[in-house]
Amino acid sequence: MEFLDFGKYNFYIWASYGLTFLVLIFNVVLPYMEKKKQLNKIKRQHYLNQ
Repeated sequence: MEFLDFGKYNFYIWASYGLTFLVLIFNVVLPYMEKKKQLNKIKRQHYLNQ
């Protein structure tokens, strides 16, 4: 596990990895949530127009 030790830069590097991972997750989750919200809005409008 020596290859995971970055010496005095350990915190900075692992924090960067963590932040990058969070941004990637948000880039997947937020559009999915927005799509779901828009579909519900369209369904509601369709239901009210009938």
